[in-house]
Amino acid sequence: AYDIPNLVHDDQIVVTVKYSVLGEVQRTTVYTWTLNIPTPGLIDVAYSPGDASPAFDKAVYDYTLTMGMGETTTAVTVTKEPLGDLTTDIVHVSNAASGNVTICSGCEYAVQAYDIPNLVHDDQIVVTVKYSVLGEVQRTTVYTWTLNIPTPGLIDVAYSPGDASPAFDKAVYDYTLTMGMGETTTAVTVTKEPLGDLTTDIVHVSNAASGNVTICSGCEYAVQAYDIPNL
Repeated sequence: AYDIPNLVHDDQIVVTVKYSVLGEVQRTTVYTWTLNIPTPGLIDVAYSPGDASPAFDKAVYDYTLTMGMGETTTAVTVTKEPLGDLTTDIVHVSNAASGNVTICSGCEYAVQAYDIPNLVHDDQIVVTVKYSVLGEVQRTTVYTWTLNIPTPGLIDVAYSPGDASPAFDKAVYDYTLTMGMGETTTAVTVTKEPLGDLTTDIVHVSNAASGNVTICSGCEYAVQAYDIPNL
């Protein structure tokens, strides 16, 4: 039996057979075996917190990672198949940093969770996996998770007195505020979703003052009603 070492996927083994008569080659036959060696890879990439879609599959390369409103940090754990020389690098493509932030190079598998801070909507997490044989890289695979982080906002803007139409919806931007005949003052209260760093400013665009009148800057939420006079 002849050993054939150092095989990699798509190598070939060629067997050539020559039939001779009286020292003369009468026929040459060539047989070829092409190697099919499954390439090892990752079997899971898990985020906590975060809901990745679709579920991880090493043959799928693009994912969405949905996180809770206001969340800015997750931890990632990568798990590989038991055989094969794999090197994994993880990079955070960060809008906040205006560039790439290295999370780990030559990442450890399974037992090590790597924190990824400062996440914002539409950031990406890129996992690059290199499979090597005898020190030579045979295959490079790149997986990308795009962050979906819902944007926090206001949940109500209430006036008293005053009848706002339509009812407040953070995705609707223009309203009519109807007040009683002769009324010239209202009070406004703004309420925000519990998570997220929101700064709210309120201005009265006043005909009487022929310009803008600041009602509040960095307004307080829910507990504070702001009077708007001279309407």
